[in-house]
Amino acid sequence: IMPLYYLYLAAVFAFAPLPVRLVDLAPGDAALFVAYLGAVPGAVGHYPGHLLAPLWSVGVEEHFYLVWPLVMRGRNAPSILRACIVGAVVAVLARAASLAVLDPDAAGILTPCRLDALLAGAVLAVVASTRGEIEVTRWCRARVWYALAWLVVVALTPLGPWSHHGVYPSRAYLVLGYTVTSVACAVSVGSVAHGAPPVAWLRVRPLVFVGRVSYGVYLLHMAVGAVLYHVASRWRGEAMEAWIVAWVVVTVAVAAVVHRVVETPFQRLRRHLP
Repeated sequence: IMPLYYLYLAAVFAFAPLPVRLVDLAPGDAALFVAYLGAVPGAVGHYPGHLLAPLWSVGVEEHFYLVWPLVMRGRNAPSILRACIVGAVVAVLARAASLAVLDPDAAGILTPCRLDALLAGAVLAVVASTRGEIEVTRWCRARVWYALAWLVVVALTPLGPWSHHGVYPSRAYLVLGYTVTSVACAVSVGSVAHGAPPVAWLRVRPLVFVGRVSYGVYLLHMAVGAVLYHVASRWRGEAMEAWIVAWVVVTVAVAAVVHRVVETPFQRLRRHLP
C-alpha cells in the first residue's frame, strides 16, 4: 500500500496547483494525507478534490494494518472476539455521534465509523482458526442468500441528492445499516472461501487479473478520468456509456502498468526483509 500511495501523493502535490475540482487543499491538509488522515477534511465538510477524495479508504485500511496486530498480540481467540464486539459497538456509536456533530460524510469515511466493516472479516478469520475454515464456509453458505438479499437492498438505496429527488436513507439506516452490510459482505465472502465448492466464474483469468491490479484501479481511477476528460475533449459529447467504458479500460490498463513497474518490485523486495 505505502509505496504506491506516497508516489501518487507526490505526483498530485508536484502538479499542484490544479483546478479546485481536482485538488482543493486547506492549510494542513497535505500533512493529513501524508499521515493517512485524509478522511479528516471530508469529515469536517471540506471536499479535498476529486484526486484526493478516494484516499480516505486507504487510510482506514492502513490504520487497521497498524493497530490490529497490537490488539491481537498475546490474546486468545475468545478475547479477540470480545474485542471485535466492542469495536463494532464503538463503530455504531461513532456513526451516531458523527451524524450529530460532523459532516454527514463523516459517518462513512472516518476509521472509528468503519470498525465493524473491518472486524466482521476478522471474526470469520478468528473462528476459522479455532473451528476450521470448512465449518465457517458451511455456516456462511447456509446464510448467503439472506446476505445477498440485504446487499441488493443496499444497492437500491438512494445515498445522495442525485437519487430520487433528494430522498435520503434514515439516520437509523446510516447508523445500523453499515453494520448489517458489513456482516452481509463477510458472509458473502466466507461462502466462497476455502472448503467451498469451486466457483468457476471467480477463477476466470480476466477477473483474477482485475483483482491483482485492483489497488491501482481504485487509487488511480479519478486521476485517469481527469486526464481523459482533458485530453479527449471531443468525447465529452458522446453517450455516458461510451465514456464509462473508455474510463474503465484505460484505468485498468494504467493500473496494470503500475502494478508491474511499482508494486511488483516492492513485493519482491519485501520477501527479503525480516
